[in-house]
Amino acid sequence: MGLAIGRDATVDHTAMPTGRVWLRALIRQAPESAARTLALRSQAGLASFAPTDGQISDYADHLQAGLAAETIQRLKRRIASIKTVRQPYPSFGGRTSETDADFFRRCSERLRHRHRAVTVWDFERLVLEAFPEIFKVKCLPHSSADGEPKAGDVALVVVPDVRALPSLEPRAGEVLMRRIGDYVSTALATPFATIHVIHPLYERIRVDARVAFRSGLDAGYYAGVLNQDLQRFLSPWAYADGEDIVFGGQIYRSEILAFMEGRDYVDYVTDFNLYHSQSSANADGVGTLTIGVDFFIRPDPTPPISAQATGMTIGDTFIVGRGVEVAVATKAQSILVSHIEHRITPINVGEETCFGVQTLGVGYMTISLDLEVSEPISGG
Repeated sequence: MGLAIGRDATVDHTAMPTGRVWLRALIRQAPESAARTLALRSQAGLASFAPTDGQISDYADHLQAGLAAETIQRLKRRIASIKTVRQPYPSFGGRTSETDADFFRRCSERLRHRHRAVTVWDFERLVLEAFPEIFKVKCLPHSSADGEPKAGDVALVVVPDVRALPSLEPRAGEVLMRRIGDYVSTALATPFATIHVIHPLYERIRVDARVAFRSGLDAGYYAGVLNQDLQRFLSPWAYADGEDIVFGGQIYRSEILAFMEGRDYVDYVTDFNLYHSQSSANADGVGTLTIGVDFFIRPDPTPPISAQATGMTIGDTFIVGRGVEVAVATKAQSILVSHIEHRITPINVGEETCFGVQTLGVGYMTISLDLEVSEPISGG
C-alpha cells in the first residue's frame, strides 16, 4: 500500500510539532471489518525475485517456501544515502509450476464447475485455484457479511496461508480480500448475488488451573512450557504443516485436562477451569458485557467488589469468557483457537489440602454411586 501526499501538505503546525507531515487514518466501519495492522513503516519498497538465465538448483523449493524474513540484509550495489536494509517479513506471491497431479485435479474441477460459481463447492474451489495465498475457504450460502441468514447474499470466509506469517488468529489483508470479492463478483457469480469476503470468527479457549510440577523442576520455566504445549494442542495448524483448520467443532474439558496430566513434567492439576470467549463485531465495550455470560468473577476476589474498590484487572480478578464443560463453536464461520496466554499457577507438591465433603444431603447424592434403590420388600 502506498500513500500519495498532496502538494498542499505543510510542515508548519500549531497543534502538532513542526518539521514533519502528520498523517491520520480513519476506519469508518467497525474496526473488526479490516485486517489487523501489524506495523507502520516508512521508506519501504517492494523487491521482486528475477531469476537469471542460469539454472537454479533450489528454484522450485524457493517458489514453494518463499524467502524467510531478515534474509535480505544489504544491497548488491551500495548506495551511500541508504544506511541499512531490512526485510521484516517473508516473501509472498510465489507459485510453483504445475505438477501432473495438480493438472489432473484442475482439469477435473474445471469439468465440474465450468468456471462458474453456482454451488458452494464451486465458490471454494475457484477461489483456492486463483489465489494460492489462501489456505482455506468456507462458503456460506444465503449469509450476510456478519454470517447471519440473508437471501441473495453469499459470504466467503477466507483463511490465509499461516506458513507465511504464523499466527493463532490468521487474517487476510484487506487488499487481498477485495481482490477476491472483485474476482468472484465480476467473473464467476451471477450479478444478482451479493458477495461478501469476511474473516473467520475466532473463539478463544483459555485454561485456568493450578499445576504442581515434578520435583526438581523449575516451576516458572515449565509453566511457560505448558502454556506453549496447550497452544500447540488447541491450535495445531499454527505450528505443524499438514494440519487442517476446522470450522466449527467442539472440545471437551476432560480432553484438555487429560492432555495436561499426560505431560511428563506435570505431577497433578487442581482447580481446573475452561473458559470460552469470542470477539464479536457488535460488542460496544465493557458496558455490553454480562456477568456470568461474557465474564466470570473469581471466587473471593481481592480486593472485594465495591464502589471504592481499586486494582481489579481483567484476566486477574475477572476472567473474560464463559466457563464451560465443553467448548462449542457458536457460528458457522467460527474457529476454536487457543488463547495466547493461559492462566497456569504453579503450586508446590502437597500444598493443596483436601477438606473432604463440604455439602451433604440427598440432593447432592447420586443413585448407584452414593445410594442403591432396591425392590420393595413384600410381607414386611
